[in-house]
Amino acid sequence: MQNKILVKEEISKDDILKTLYLLKAQDIVTINMKTIPNTFCDYFIVAHGTSPLQIRSIAENLVDDLRQQYHYRPHHIEGLQNAEWILIDYDDIIIHIFLEQSRRFYDLENLWADTEIEKYEELL
Repeated sequence: MQNKILVKEEISKDDILKTLYLLKAQDIVTINMKTIPNTFCDYFIVAHGTSPLQIRSIAENLVDDLRQQYHYRPHHIEGLQNAEWILIDYDDIIIHIFLEQSRRFYDLENLWADTEIEKYEELL
């Protein structure tokens, strides 16, 4: 009998949020990009950490945990080397993990202020 790997067809925003929360990512928000015509993804998820080591660890563990638990594989990852702004592309969901000061500088929440933005204090 052949072993089959269950692969989910669609990545879950809630799975990503739960994992980020467990990895101690700070100030987690989602930006709903579906409300903007002709956008390239459904959601941005934005979070930050306090040091390059922490945000690299959050990003690497997020990718590993999502692969092991849910069989999700990112399409692309950028920024691991300098670890000021790490982007993880899961096609429909793009995750941005910043250093706190870089997040304030780029201010994605203000840039996309005309969309629906949800802040996650704690996930149950």
